[in-house]
Amino acid sequence: MPRQKVTETEKQILSTLMFREDYETLKQETQLESGVLRDELITMINRGWIEVFDDSESSRKGAVEHTNLRAGLSGGTRTGSSAFYDSDHIDQYSFQATKNGLRGIRHGKI
Repeated sequence: MPRQKVTETEKQILSTLMFREDYETLKQETQLESGVLRDELITMINRGWIEVFDDSESSRKGAVEHTNLRAGLSGGTRTGSSAFYDSDHIDQYSFQATKNGLRGIRHGKI
């Protein structure tokens, strides 16, 4: 698979997601418009550069909590890049850059 160049907007988002952040915090820190941020997040999720965590109230009530042992995080249900998430309500999730995503910050290509 050919390497993909990381855009400046993607670098900005990935830099913010070194630690898990919710959508609103990410929007405030990047100063991106909602539509742009949504599109960029979906693209990077599909590429496996970002993990998605479901922090909604309904997920906490019935779901088994997942612990991300590598990052030492707990709380929320881990959705991951290959699982389902509701792209129409992407503002209900939190996100964290993956190892591959963080490489893009350093090297400019993934």
